[in-house]
This record gives sequence, structure tokens and C-alpha cells, in this order.
Amino acid sequence: MAFLQRTAGNAAVARMLGRRTTVQRAEGAKDGGSQRFEKVSAGGHLALRGRQEAYASEEMFAEANARLAGLDRVAITLRRGTPVEVAGQKLYRVLPVFKTAAHADAVGSAEHEPVHGDDDAQRDRKRAAHQRSLGRRPPEFEQLNALALRVNKLLDSRKGPDNRSVNGAREEAMTLALKTVGGGWMGENLPHPERFGREGLEDVKTFLPKLAAAYAERIAAATDQEARVDELLITLPNDCQAAAQRLIGRPENGLGHRRERPEVGENHYIDLNGAAPDGWQNHFAAVIMRDGPHSLTYEAAANRDAVLQQGKSLGYFALYGAARAEDSFDTVIGAQNQEYAAASTARA
Repeated sequence: MAFLQRTAGNAAVARMLGRRTTVQRAEGAKDGGSQRFEKVSAGGHLALRGRQEAYASEEMFAEANARLAGLDRVAITLRRGTPVEVAGQKLYRVLPVFKTAAHADAVGSAEHEPVHGDDDAQRDRKRAAHQRSLGRRPPEFEQLNALALRVNKLLDSRKGPDNRSVNGAREEAMTLALKTVGGGWMGENLPHPERFGREGLEDVKTFLPKLAAAYAERIAAATDQEARVDELLITLPNDCQAAAQRLIGRPENGLGHRRERPEVGENHYIDLNGAAPDGWQNHFAAVIMRDGPHSLTYEAAANRDAVLQQGKSLGYFALYGAARAEDSFDTVIGAQNQEYAAASTARA
């Protein structure tokens, strides 16, 4: 997949783990690591460590995969990864993978995506290919250079630029800015739309180096963010609904249907419209495992400040309790929405 697919915006906003009172905490898990597991389900079959490490018992894998296999609309199944011991029970790292190479190719390329049946060597090769892709120079840099050369040539011309040439150069620069660094940056640095002739073209000439520098900064940040992923994960979009759609398709009644207790292969949904100014409008989270009242989700959050449009680092796991509990999906996401809105207001 092209590196450019995964770049736009600025620094990613950290997401709260949420305040949970009915979820247990496990100290000193026997896995050879020093990090504790922040969340463990009441039944002890599911555990979380950070945003990208979820663990589950063999029983959970068997139940979830049986359910996912029976749903044609679902693109994924779950692979068992590294084992750990939590509270005396053996759990395995949860690794979502595409059911088939065709499912992986539908979202990008099976060259970089985990597919059911891949062995450890294949996963390592795909992860290495993904890492190599981070260093490729995006073609948009060549487009920026070509536009800069064309602008300089027009400015050097004795005849001087006509209005059509100025408009064309400005529109191309704005299109590149929108694609590479996003509308927020473009709005703050936009070439003056009412200037023409040499003055208008000089505006574009000044704009292009700023754009190239901003784009290079975002590429560096995106490369660093993606390089930190320690496993081969599914590439998800920077959009919660699109992420759920990619993983589980369209459940009965649609993704936007509110479910008190979504089953594996369904999703949590909440309408947040008006709940917090500058916050999210809604949120979707695909359920991939369930231990009694607790649901394990694999999801992405639409983040207007994120450094990526698509990436392996955007997907994260969350563990939610029953509806109306303090660790429920509605309670946790409502709190996160308020915090995100407050951070947006502070930045403004």
C-alpha cells in the first residue's frame, strides 16, 4: 500500500483508557514482562495491556471464531499470538487477521495485511515489507517539485502569467495541500484567492515550500508512529464507522443501530451529536469477543488531528462492561468525548 494513503493531519490525540470499576486489575502477570494488565474481564478470560495488546483464553478464541466464521459479511477471524498467564489462567494475544487474501486485497494489499493461515515467517516478511514501505518517498513530492518549477518558469517569462495560469497553479497547490496535510493547515496558509498576475503567482511560490516542509514533518511523524507497532496488524482507516465496516461489514439493522448487548460480529454505537461541542458526532466499535457482560472491541476513533489517514497503529482494543455500568461503552465513550472536546477548545 502506498505510504501516502496513511498520511494527513498533525499529532495524534491520546485516548483515555476510561474509568472502570467492575473490571479487575491484574498485577504481576507471568509473561516475562514488567507491564501489568490494566483491565481483566470479570470472568478472567479477557485482558488488556495498553491500547494494542489484548489477550484471551482458548475458550474465547473458539467461541468468537465460530461466530465470525458463520457471518459471511465479516472480513476477519482471530489468531492466537504470544501466551501469557493472568491470574493463574493462560491467555493468548489476540491478533485480528483477514479471513482470506481477497479480503486483504479489498482494502489495500495482502502484501502488508495479515491473513488467516499465514505462518510466523510469512507474518515477519509482511511486517518487514510494511516497515520498508514507510521509507518510500511519496509521489506527491515530485508533484510539488514539478509545480514549483512551472511557477518559476511562468515568473521568468517576459510575457508574464495570465489569470488562467495563476488560478491553475493555485488550485493545484490547494489540492496537494488538502491531500497531504489536511484542510486545517491549508486554511491557515491559503494563497490569497483574489490576487492575480505576478502577485498571485508569487503567493503560490511562497506557499509551496511551506507545504513541502509541513508534509515532510507529517511523514516523519507518521513513519515514527507506524514503526512502533510491534505486531502485524490490520490497516484501519482514521474513522470509527469505516473501521467497523472494514472488520465486520454491515450487521442487521446497520452499524448505526443501538445495541444494549452487541454480540461478536456486531458493534457498539452511540450518537453523541450535541453532547459536547467540538467532540465526536458518534462512535462505532466492532465487538470481536465477549466474556459474559464484557465485550472486547477492535476499533479506531475518528481523529481530526491524527497524523494518519490509514495505518496499522490506528486500531486499538477496548474492554467494556454491561450497559449502564460505570465501565459501559456509553459511559467510557461519553467521558472520552468530553475530554476530546475540552482539548479541542484549548487548542483553539
